[in-house]
Amino acid sequence: MKKHYLLVALLLACLCTSAQKRQNVYYIKDDVITKDKANADYRRVIAEPDSGSILFNLSEFYMNDNQKTIGQLSRYEPTLVYEGIVKKFDEQGVLTEEVNYVGGRPNGEDRTFYRNGKIKSVSIISYDLKKNFSSKIISYFDSLGNQTVKDGTGYFKEETKEKLEEGNYVNSVQDGLWKGRFDKGTYEEVFKDGKFISGISTSNDGKTHKYKTEGAPPTYAGGRDLFYELLRQIRFADDFVIPKESKKLYLQFVVDTDGAIKEIIFPDNVDNVIKKEIVRVFNKSGYWHPGIQHGIAVKVKFGISITLAE
Repeated sequence: MKKHYLLVALLLACLCTSAQKRQNVYYIKDDVITKDKANADYRRVIAEPDSGSILFNLSEFYMNDNQKTIGQLSRYEPTLVYEGIVKKFDEQGVLTEEVNYVGGRPNGEDRTFYRNGKIKSVSIISYDLKKNFSSKIISYFDSLGNQTVKDGTGYFKEETKEKLEEGNYVNSVQDGLWKGRFDKGTYEEVFKDGKFISGISTSNDGKTHKYKTEGAPPTYAGGRDLFYELLRQIRFADDFVIPKESKKLYLQFVVDTDGAIKEIIFPDNVDNVIKKEIVRVFNKSGYWHPGIQHGIAVKVKFGISITLAE
């Protein structure tokens, strides 16, 4: 009888050992990996694929241990490439969004939720042959559960402390006059069958801005190709050996409202020699056209992956 107990115990031990998946744990500050756990924004755990799957399992947690994100990845270096349903939560651990990803991009159904658990909206995200992003609303509900947009048609109003947006949807696209408020001011915009026609905004300093383009990200004044050509000027002394973990880097930088690069954010394990050289080259980049939102220049944080060669 003792031998049978021993066999069962050994079997259970083997099962427990095989169930423990290998995982990597990262701490994130300002969307960059950091070793400073005390000041991190959240913790990221990436576990090896389940049996029969090729997708890595992602779990992220706020520093209060509440869930932040659940999903799967086809790749996690140098950037995360999401696949399938990704669930997002607020700092209290309340589900706020479920969105489908394909190849690292939102694609398919996108559901958002109120903090009371009631559904807020259902949209369909897609891309055309030129990879242009499109999101079409299907349903929208107020916080009491009353449906104000049905089958893509109805009145939409969303208001928080930070912003206000309201107007009509017809066949899942904006139509007619839309009004809103954001951190830089207020605006009124006209749409026709989903196409932006014109807008006028009033910034917080009282100035008015008329515009014909809804918004735009920052762009390098010399063009994208010239910017990447500039990055090829990153050079190191012949005797400097680039650490393996720094040969592929994900950097972030801020383009300010005046078009200047104000901040470059590095992973915290990057050698100072590498930092200084990248900053030197970025400082040579000169002027950017700032990002525009509702006719007003805004700060925008950019992310870019670069490969360093010795």
